[in-house]
Amino acid sequence: MKIRNLLTVITISIVLLNPMIAKSDQFSELESEYYGHLADFFHQSREVPGHLELALKNYLKAQKPSLLWKISRCYWLMGEASVSSDNKIIYFEKGVIYAQKALEEDAQNSKSYLWHALTLGSLALEKGVMKMIYQKDVIKSALEKTISLDPKNMDAYLGLASWYFHVPELLGGSKLKSFQIVNQALTIDHNYTMAYMIKADFLIKTQQQKQAKKILKILLKIKNPSSISGGIQDKANAANLLSKL
Repeated sequence: MKIRNLLTVITISIVLLNPMIAKSDQFSELESEYYGHLADFFHQSREVPGHLELALKNYLKAQKPSLLWKISRCYWLMGEASVSSDNKIIYFEKGVIYAQKALEEDAQNSKSYLWHALTLGSLALEKGVMKMIYQKDVIKSALEKTISLDPKNMDAYLGLASWYFHVPELLGGSKLKSFQIVNQALTIDHNYTMAYMIKADFLIKTQQQKQAKKILKILLKIKNPSSISGGIQDKANAANLLSKL
């Protein structure tokens, strides 16, 4: 996938350098496509320091409504990677804004609903339990809408599992339901490493360290992660977490 995107970037670059094309009405469209493919390339290699920031920069340059959800995704990833709570909130808030813009452009795009839910959920969690409770119905609705539009969207299942895990039981949350949803997700894609990280996190938070160790060891044995970049990051995090248990 990375090689294909890189070849696309090179091809479009050559076209853009052609003086005749550069003067045509197609220039802006080709330029936008170029930045979009370049951003995709950097996103897929985001484990390399600085590439996530380059992905965001080029998505913004592309100025395509269809890429708004990808901008939201970048801000969410940057927020997740931040250590400072203040920085997390800044990134998540920007992520929410771009997800809302994406929904305004296309109300049937499952990925727009997904990143609206994830950025809003992460922002709510960072701001405290009361904020999460206030936004809980909006977040859950967006995740369920994502799944209805895209029944195999792993991130939507994991987001919904997190919703059930973090929302108090009196308000609809359920630890049992959260584990059931993660297990359901793993039947869809057993090579999705983030699902194992989420499950291990749930197990640790419910004082099930031995089971968490087993899940982390399974993750480390996955040879072909569904997401190469995500797999690299998740394996590194799993190894670090396992050393502390």
